[in-house]
Amino acid sequence: EFFAGAVETIKEAASQGNIHAITALGICAQRGMNLKRDLNAAAGYFRKAAAQGNLYAKQQLISGEFQGIVSEEECNKLMLELIQKGDRGSLASMPHLATVSSSAGSISMLSIFS
Repeated sequence: EFFAGAVETIKEAASQGNIHAITALGICAQRGMNLKRDLNAAAGYFRKAAAQGNLYAKQQLISGEFQGIVSEEECNKLMLELIQKGDRGSLASMPHLATVSSSAGSISMLSIFS
């Protein structure tokens, strides 16, 4: 496959803590791209990247695709982090907030602030 050789390189970079490689492994596991489709594994990769501040990983964890894997409490925490980053003027967080607000219908914005 087109991407097959790259996965080993990505795994190596991820093992060295590269945040972009960790996020890429999450995407591969989420979509079944040269890795077995495994949402639990994808969530694990996204959690590692999110802990290092990766906005895309946070947005993915909040998405409805991970319901049942990511708790409502964790979703609310991640959403609040994205909102706070946006409030501090981070333009990078804005597309992620827009995507999350349109895809996370089951997440109550009020529960974030209560």
